[in-house]
Amino acid sequence: MNKGKITFGKIQLKSAAPATATSSPDASASGFGSFGRIEPPPEPGPSSSSSKPSSSADVDKIASDLENSRMQELMGISGFGRKAQQFDINEMIQAARKNAPRAEVDTAAIQKEESDDEEEEDEEVIGPMPGVVAAPASTAVVRKKERGSDEEDDSDEDDDDDDFDEDAPINKIPNSHEVEMRHGSKAVISLAADPSGVRLATGSVDYNLNFWDFSGMDKSMKSFRSLQPCENHPIRDLHYSGTGDMILVISGSSQAKVLDRDGFEKMECVKGDQYITDMTRTKGHVAGLTGGSWNYIKKEEFLTSAMDSTLRTWVFARSKEQKNVIKTRAQGGLKTVPTTCAYNRDATLIAAGCSDGSIQT
Repeated sequence: MNKGKITFGKIQLKSAAPATATSSPDASASGFGSFGRIEPPPEPGPSSSSSKPSSSADVDKIASDLENSRMQELMGISGFGRKAQQFDINEMIQAARKNAPRAEVDTAAIQKEESDDEEEEDEEVIGPMPGVVAAPASTAVVRKKERGSDEEDDSDEDDDDDDFDEDAPINKIPNSHEVEMRHGSKAVISLAADPSGVRLATGSVDYNLNFWDFSGMDKSMKSFRSLQPCENHPIRDLHYSGTGDMILVISGSSQAKVLDRDGFEKMECVKGDQYITDMTRTKGHVAGLTGGSWNYIKKEEFLTSAMDSTLRTWVFARSKEQKNVIKTRAQGGLKTVPTTCAYNRDATLIAAGCSDGSIQT
């Protein structure tokens, strides 16, 4: 079954004008027409009259309006090319100002505050204060402070009198002058001064031995010589000889050293054989030293103690072998370590303090 084509053309009204005047090439066009006004085609020539074109233009305008209205109804719109709404800014601002809520002023509260301020001003303006009444109070305070300061000074003087005791040993030391000498950053564990009191030797755990000369020292208070006589061993003990020309250095090693006044080495004790169990058969100490002392009678003889539980005497001229060996024993017969040793003034006795708490001579 053949169906005919559906075409939409213009809707035209009947008019008295001839068909030749209203004929248009768009009448035969298929599909939807264009939206808006359709301008009439130009006239074919100047020979036609002026009344015919005007009537045909009115007919076309009416036809286009009808077509547009029908299309608007079908599409459900109110119109084409709607004009935008215009607003007056000034009118809107004035309306907003009129309609804006205004804060109500509490006149009663303001009047009350003003009355309170006036009352306070009336109360304050009483009159000038008499100067005679204020003066005694200030003077009384000053006198009280002076009395308090006098009492404090009296109490401080009394405390100073109580603290000072002539019989106390610390008050017998002439410590009116004091200086600080910096050895180093580590702890100082040994100290010795020569018999004349001119030179001082200090030893520390940083392995350094410093010599200080008070007669040639300047304001910098620095030592005139610093050395490490025992390499990487701390300096445990220092002793000047009776004449002050030599110094005995006891370190953490098993070998004692003797230096002159300027720090140059003069003697080093020999080290013993650590594989021999009998300590009397070895020529020197086999463990670290703990103490030492000079003989006050024989100037070239000195004493050392070590962790091998022995005391050994040495002669300055014979550094290859000790002179005597003394073993330290506990009460039960076992070995004990001598931590310190010393001669008496006559050099007839040798004393040793041991790790078990005993003092052996």
